[in-house]
Amino acid sequence: MKIFKLLVIVGLSLLVAALVWVLPASSAFVKYATLPHRSSKVITLLVAGVTPTYIGQKQLPQQFRGLTDTIMVVQFQPQTHVIKVLSIPRDTWVVLGLSNTMKINAVLPRTNMATLEQVVEKLIGLPIDATVLVSLTALRQSVDALDGIPVNVPFAMRYADKAGGLNIELKPGWQTLNGTEVEGFIRFRHTPLGDIERVSQQSVILKAMLEKMRQTPYFWLKIPSLVGQLETQIQTNISRNTVAGLLDFGLSGRPYLDAFRLPGAFLGSGWAVDSMTLTELLEQHFELERIKRKDVRQPIIRVVNLTTIAGLARRTATRLTQLGFSNAKSSRGTVFVSSGKTVVLGAISLEQTQKVAQALGLKDVRLSSQGVLGADVTVVLGGDYADVLFAAKP
Repeated sequence: MKIFKLLVIVGLSLLVAALVWVLPASSAFVKYATLPHRSSKVITLLVAGVTPTYIGQKQLPQQFRGLTDTIMVVQFQPQTHVIKVLSIPRDTWVVLGLSNTMKINAVLPRTNMATLEQVVEKLIGLPIDATVLVSLTALRQSVDALDGIPVNVPFAMRYADKAGGLNIELKPGWQTLNGTEVEGFIRFRHTPLGDIERVSQQSVILKAMLEKMRQTPYFWLKIPSLVGQLETQIQTNISRNTVAGLLDFGLSGRPYLDAFRLPGAFLGSGWAVDSMTLTELLEQHFELERIKRKDVRQPIIRVVNLTTIAGLARRTATRLTQLGFSNAKSSRGTVFVSSGKTVVLGAISLEQTQKVAQALGLKDVRLSSQGVLGADVTVVLGGDYADVLFAAKP
């Protein structure tokens, strides 16, 4: 009888301890609790770090309406047990709606989480299963729960922004960074490549955190407490089924992380995606059956005639249609080109614009927002354009 009472007491004690352990995360468990579910399908998440809002030096409660200075598409591939990460620079040019060109980090504060997800899907051609918005506080708390992470700081990083609550003071070399220091590391952008270099810094932190989790068995004991702290610092539309798949992925062994940056080139103050290189990257490293082929939609081409030759724009559009560009039309839309010379303007994709120019035998190609509103490519026919190119065409 005494042994039975002892077992009951021990059992109750363990139950109470377990309840106390999971109590901080009880709210999150109610929303997302599920059992691991094995599936061969990949899971693709959009993860965006949202900057805080300050009044003076006081940080306001997170409303998830700030700029998204960190944007990553993370794909979990269970068959190979690999995590693929595609980082999108904050200054990447995107089109919102039909013709509103802006930098991608401004999409969330102007719209909402669902629209940001749609914009990213359109940009890269990869369907998103769920979006996770993360505050910088969540990053700090996660790193501190790991007791810091080892990072090789490539050069001295010094920067202070009182209005933005940012004070970075890091020396070069290997060192263990705490949560606040890691935040400074990934937000530092005063390098020759600016934000493009910062994308690489974000990948360094991801790999360092994953490796530290592998080397810290007791970290899993902190998860309920950490989840409780992070619940107000994360906003997501993730489903239980997706959580189940991620749980199975996490319990299936050590994953390998492979990180990439959205290919592109500088355009003005932003970054323009290189669509051709992006397609090659996706085909080589991401699950092919999950890719939305970007060549399904023909580019919207508008031809504007600045010459005195009547019908030139219509004949040029007809020629493009004959060459396979089915969405080419003449236009009387306004273009902001002062030279009066022939030029082909691309709104987003340089490769797309070059294909149109090559089809017409034109050489002056530019990425610019000065074309016809809503057009992917605008062909501006200037005084130097030879009408005889189309003399034999109907």
